[in-house]
Amino acid sequence: MMMASLLGRISPLGEKGFLMVETIIAVGIGGTAIVVFFLALATGSQGVAQVDENITISNLAQSQMEFVHDQPYLTAPTTYPTITPPEGYSLTAVADPVPGADDNIQKVTVTVFKQGDQVVLLEDFKLNNQ
Repeated sequence: MMMASLLGRISPLGEKGFLMVETIIAVGIGGTAIVVFFLALATGSQGVAQVDENITISNLAQSQMEFVHDQPYLTAPTTYPTITPPEGYSLTAVADPVPGADDNIQKVTVTVFKQGDQVVLLEDFKLNNQ
């Protein structure tokens, strides 16, 4: 009788090793959840890095355009000086005449390059405010 009660405590179903199977399954589910969590964290981190890069590029183009607007008016076609970009980036600011207009308006094109590849192009007009 004492032996039967001991077996009942070891396994509620009366099968040896059932608790081990449950434990292995629980560890497997927990391990899978941890792997999924870290994969999601890595993906989110990559997304944040991409957004940061896009913001840097956008701000760089806008800052350059504002810098061109602050410069004295040069008759197009011409190239305006550029701001100092962060390492790995370069800029150009080119002014072209507007077809059918006088010399007091020009189209300015700011191009941002990252490691030699064009990543953004921003266009605006500059007026000669004599």
